[in-house]
Amino acid sequence: MQCYNVAMKRKAKLFISDIDGTLRMKNGRLSPYAQSVLRRLRRQGVVVAINSGRPFESVSRVVPMDCVDYVSCGNGQDVYDVKNNVHRLMPMLRKEEVKDIIAPMDRHLVVMSVHGNGVFRRFAHPSKAWYGCLVMAVRLMAAVALRRRWMIWKIETDYGFLKDMEPAKICFSGTHLSLKRYLSDLEPDKYSHSFVNPYWLEMQSKGVSKGNAVQWIQLREGISREETACAGDGENDLSMMEHCAIRIVPANAMKSVKAIATEHVTCWKKEGVPHWLEEHLLEEE
Repeated sequence: MQCYNVAMKRKAKLFISDIDGTLRMKNGRLSPYAQSVLRRLRRQGVVVAINSGRPFESVSRVVPMDCVDYVSCGNGQDVYDVKNNVHRLMPMLRKEEVKDIIAPMDRHLVVMSVHGNGVFRRFAHPSKAWYGCLVMAVRLMAAVALRRRWMIWKIETDYGFLKDMEPAKICFSGTHLSLKRYLSDLEPDKYSHSFVNPYWLEMQSKGVSKGNAVQWIQLREGISREETACAGDGENDLSMMEHCAIRIVPANAMKSVKAIATEHVTCWKKEGVPHWLEEHLLEEE
């Protein structure tokens, strides 16, 4: 007698997922397999949402809109209802907050990234410009070694004009220790902040979070926490996972995210999340 290992099917009315480090990309788009799984979920009646730190214009280039019902961008700063063509916007950083956030730049080895007018601009303090050049050199060598396409960043040193801007978020890259020291120089409780990975820190207006976006979608759709599944890999996904009963986490995720996972899957490169969805959520068509 031959035995088969049949996966137990799970029930969810809402599936919401991060992109980078969670779903596989191919040629600058969500992989064909991931797209297929998301479309099948929607045909099955599951509400599908993307919950990314990327800005809307970036997500819309990566994810075909027929794959999703909602697109949450900027860690929940902008949530787009695809069917009704409606954006729910959360507050941007105020000018005085921007001034406070960029003040410690002269004391730390970090590169600052600010999104505005459709592009990311990257800055280093004039006295730390050499560090920006070093970061670029390391990234270039890694791209060559891994045979990846790579875009050269321009590192600017004149960022005084940022004090008059109100961006959605300000990001910092550096070593984990340098970023923790930078954060300790601020009043972190005044802002929403998270480590997307150990080398990338994001600062946003208080109250902006992926978790807030999940709650808004759940309320709009009449779906409970127990009926929600999510997938993510970074600390900015922790607030999202608080509101989801099924928490799918790839092998490449940060330790703090793995600690609260209900489902562990292979890394994003092996498409662990779509495979889990197909095995546990999708019904036969």
